[in-house]
Amino acid sequence: MTQISMQWDGTTTGDATLAPYGQDEVAVWKQAVLAYDRTAQGVLRRDDSVVIDGTTYDLSNLLEATNPSSYTLRVASGGALVDGVPFFSSTNEDFTTTDDGTAITNPGSGSNYYRVVLRKDWSAQTIRLAVLDVNTSAPAAVTQTQGTTWEISLATVEITSGGSVTITDARVWCGPYVSTNNIVNDAVDDTKVGDRVPQMYRRQGGSATSWRTSGTTTYTPGAVRMQAGSLQITVPAGNVSSAATTITFPVAFSQVPMVFVTVDTAPQSTSTEVATVAAFLTSVSTVQVVVTRHDPATTTGAENVTVNWLAIGTE
Repeated sequence: MTQISMQWDGTTTGDATLAPYGQDEVAVWKQAVLAYDRTAQGVLRRDDSVVIDGTTYDLSNLLEATNPSSYTLRVASGGALVDGVPFFSSTNEDFTTTDDGTAITNPGSGSNYYRVVLRKDWSAQTIRLAVLDVNTSAPAAVTQTQGTTWEISLATVEITSGGSVTITDARVWCGPYVSTNNIVNDAVDDTKVGDRVPQMYRRQGGSATSWRTSGTTTYTPGAVRMQAGSLQITVPAGNVSSAATTITFPVAFSQVPMVFVTVDTAPQSTSTEVATVAAFLTSVSTVQVVVTRHDPATTTGAENVTVNWLAIGTE
């Protein structure tokens, strides 16, 4: 197990014993956090590894918190920027107690709540993983006091009296600094670096959360998810015929998204009729949409038509 943070004043306390820093070490940490400032802190969203002082730090596991067994809380390897200081962890870190030594366990009744954090400690000159003390009403809040202690949250945990363990991801991805609720131009907003999506600049509607609520209020989208696809619907022969199909989104939205559907081609019919066709929505949820294809004309054979769809909403 190796955890390090840098750079620190002096050469004798905590991780400052790594000093003087070699040019390779300085180059690595600059590359890892290039274009980030101290206010744009969070987990480094990388799918590669770095080598510092002979130790390999796999960043692709992204400091994810899991529950491998019983009441053990595990944080995978990865890297982060905490109040302007880079942090790296090379292996899984398992916790069975909180930072005050109390065992992580289920309560006699109700629930126990915990929070997994990265803690920057000015006195110790370190950044380390920790689990905050148990709370019976909600996870303990992080401490963010410049010059003393600065924590960022990685996950919250609820353990019920029945022994159920629920981990809620609380990671924030480190990125170039932008103002609150704004997205930097050409930003990657939905998927890992490399899978780029267009910038969603503004939207109008009647709800800050539901994109399908009508209105004229202008909102600045935060975390935008865009998904699209193409499918074929077969409509049986008959008079004024229609058929529906259900599309399950590849990844669920947190709120019901806006969905658009269009007919791509004229129907491929076994008959000789040229029909007028339309595609429309009959229901939309956070996980799926039902698309109905309607033909008002009489057909003598089954018809197939391709329908394209686009869904835009909140991650």
